[in-house]
Amino acid sequence: MRHLFIGLALTATSVAADVDLDAFNYVQEVVLEDGRRLTTGQGDYATELMLDGEVLIEEMQIELVDAGAAGILVEIANGGNACPYSFRLINRVTGQFRTIEPDSERPEVFAECEALMSVVPDANLILTWRYDTRSYAKSYVWNGYAMSVGEIAIPRDEVPEPEGGEMVARWDGADPFEMLKDPVEQNRLLRVISEEDFERLSWFMSFRSPAKIRDGFLVADGCIKYLCDAQNAVVAIRVSDGQPFVRIYDEGDVTLGLVEGEDMPPALVQHALRAP
Repeated sequence: MRHLFIGLALTATSVAADVDLDAFNYVQEVVLEDGRRLTTGQGDYATELMLDGEVLIEEMQIELVDAGAAGILVEIANGGNACPYSFRLINRVTGQFRTIEPDSERPEVFAECEALMSVVPDANLILTWRYDTRSYAKSYVWNGYAMSVGEIAIPRDEVPEPEGGEMVARWDGADPFEMLKDPVEQNRLLRVISEEDFERLSWFMSFRSPAKIRDGFLVADGCIKYLCDAQNAVVAIRVSDGQPFVRIYDEGDVTLGLVEGEDMPPALVQHALRAP
């Protein structure tokens, strides 16, 4: 099991928990406080969510998680790849969906396009995850009246200084996403690009291959799926001293992360030929 120590600064309170990231159990039935039964079952085409036989949601893949005082968490999967999940909360007293965002077009829906990571009923806490190199998770806390949304950021302080050698070579064959999530590597790349460009780099490498050492550099490249000709990027880190080099191509606009006086390494030259 994976564990994560979480410190959440909320409006008036702080919650600290040693959270088991696999700590939620799907259930097929929940009995509400008035005795009515909330259940899932197979309908004509997909799962149906029913309250005492009345269909609330149908033609979706639906799972239930008991989220304590926050209510009953309803996970709805639509079968798509780009945005597979959305979530709702059912009030265990009334049996109605809670209003999460009153001013939105779908006020009962939250954490759309995110995946369920953990539920901590005692803290009214729901953790979700979406591709993101700057945070471990999104946090949703029901305070009894409304939903507080937060982020568990990846801290970059109290980490070693970026160096060369094994600190770079350790990523040979690794998923570049794991490298971009590492706070040491974030500090390394922020020596040559801005915070805004790091966000863009991360997204532009969401479709990627394993990093490889070539010509004395650790090389990682990627693109936005289905838009690889228009939005892509490459990172090259010199193994000997840990110096990073970055090239981001965004529909003809090029951003370079170089040290003054340094030539582009072979990986960036090749990238420039593909995406001039």
